[in-house]
Amino acid sequence: MQWVRYWKSIASRNWPRVHEQPIWQRDFWDTQLRRSENYDSKWQYVVDNPVRAGLAREADEWPFQGELSFLPW
Repeated sequence: MQWVRYWKSIASRNWPRVHEQPIWQRDFWDTQLRRSENYDSKWQYVVDNPVRAGLAREADEWPFQGELSFLPW
């Protein structure tokens, strides 16, 4: 949990729109992916988030997408 706190503090300090603070929910729920087949379904869930939120008609239209780090299994 300490790494999440650290990451959130760094991201918050560098957030470009100060009037949007706070940018984080109070709590978080993290999970560990134990098998590669879980990764695919979880990644697809994240990719589809903008569509579910009504921010894009299709996931490919969302400009803030991509994979920062490849996680080999």
